[in-house]
Amino acid sequence: MPVTVRAASCGRQPPDRAGGGEAVTVPGFNTRAVHGDGWRDPLGAVSPPIYQTSTFWYATMAEGAALGADRGTGWYYTRWGNPTTRLLEDRMALLEGGQDALATASGMGAITVAMLAALAPGAHAVVPRGVYQATFQFARDVLPLQGIEVTFIDAVDPAAYEAALRPTTRLLYVETPNNPLLQITDVAAVAPTMDSTMKRMQKVCGTSP
Repeated sequence: MPVTVRAASCGRQPPDRAGGGEAVTVPGFNTRAVHGDGWRDPLGAVSPPIYQTSTFWYATMAEGAALGADRGTGWYYTRWGNPTTRLLEDRMALLEGGQDALATASGMGAITVAMLAALAPGAHAVVPRGVYQATFQFARDVLPLQGIEVTFIDAVDPAAYEAALRPTTRLLYVETPNNPLLQITDVAAVAPTMDSTMKRMQKVCGTSP
């Protein structure tokens, strides 16, 4: 349901901050899920259209060449970007309070992209044994082929992650609740411990696919 807060003219204030200013109604989760940030289809469609095209039309050859080189604005090729996918990503980022989001075709697609973006040959990752089977197999069988070392931990508490750290550690994988044991990792407890130990470390937190 909507939450009404008092906000100064220069911007909104958190709901727990009392004070003067005009009343601003912040849309609730369900409203944001349905309406997003106020997106409107240019042709008036109530539901977002599903763009099934693989390629898009360009007014000039120069426009197509610029988009192909990842310059300019617009759509070039659906594997690189699509209006329907972009709307989904924008909506997810809005609901999660993030800066942006990336949609993939599967949970393993998302996990693979996240891991390979954070890891390079010579890097080290810490992964719990109790994770989705395909994730475990990817970490055990595929990452080493890329020159990436992986330490598997049995517990999912901050002490277990910290004990597995190395100077080359670049990723801590958190799956909560994990599959199939449904163990809960206290992300709030794990993250500060790792931040204080190795600030250069990147963390990937995921839910069970």
